[in-house]
Amino acid sequence: MPGRVLVTGLAVGALSLAAPAASLAAVGSVLADKTVSGQPIPCAVQPDGTRVCHGDDGGLSGPDLRLRSFDSVPLEAYVILPPAPRGGTDGSYPLIVQSHGWAGNAAGLDSGGTYLGPGAHEWAARGYAVLQLTARGFGDSCGAAARRAESPAHYAATCSKGYVRLDDERYEARDVQWAIGLLVDEGLVNPAAIGVTGPSYGGGVSLELATLKDRVMNADGTLGRWRSPARRPLRIAAAAPVIPWSDLAYSLQPNGRTLDYRLTGAAEDLNPVGVEKQSFEGGLYALGRAAGYYSTPGADPQADLTTWYEAVNAGEPYGSEARFISDQIARDHSAY
Repeated sequence: MPGRVLVTGLAVGALSLAAPAASLAAVGSVLADKTVSGQPIPCAVQPDGTRVCHGDDGGLSGPDLRLRSFDSVPLEAYVILPPAPRGGTDGSYPLIVQSHGWAGNAAGLDSGGTYLGPGAHEWAARGYAVLQLTARGFGDSCGAAARRAESPAHYAATCSKGYVRLDDERYEARDVQWAIGLLVDEGLVNPAAIGVTGPSYGGGVSLELATLKDRVMNADGTLGRWRSPARRPLRIAAAAPVIPWSDLAYSLQPNGRTLDYRLTGAAEDLNPVGVEKQSFEGGLYALGRAAGYYSTPGADPQADLTTWYEAVNAGEPYGSEARFISDQIARDHSAY
């Protein structure tokens, strides 16, 4: 999500994650039995030996190799691995998670411009595994309107709940946590060396993952220990967010109560409801609607971006609905 944003009260670590010794036979595919079709994602070896494993929907003829997330929403995924070490064994790599910006999608190997930092190829060449997910509701993660038109029955079956949730810690952040856990359980990733980065929308989710650290947020808002599907404990070791937000409600609708030189109390940025950055919000809403999949108005009050936008854009005086929206965004969509 582009534009001016607020980052407050969080220190993040440098990405200095050392790779432990390799432990697995040479990897030719990943995420076996974790895709929509149940088939593993094959890895293509590049000229320099790095491996690119890309799971997409396969179009109209190929198998659907999108990752099935914790709630069965299918997600486009890239897993990029270093060259296999001599001796034919590899695994337990330090991991970099790259999350894309608003209305974007996972970019694959040559992705430095997308993520405003080293590309996946650079990380893999240095011995890191890289994970990229297209966030739910965008691109091949249920967001491509052309794909939905090509195969409406398939997309109705797999993507009915795959709409944008605005970097909700209970969903987009948990998607990343779920995928990391699967890679750890496969032996590809060192659970003590997990780093997250990304710009804007990807920076927002990176900050959320950093502040969650070793916890997951459940659908009811409660927090639990972050463990892989095989119950291995996990935590974020380092985060390097780029132009993110920490307080999404304030970044979109400031009330003037947040100051640079002191921490703001939990309710100060929400009471009174702030003033909408109208052109900013309007541009973001239109861009997301053109590029992604929003929930049907009125269908899901926890992710009703169209109704939220219309309520806020109607202007003052703000009533209970506007307060509900800002409170929810602060609670479930903001690291601060």
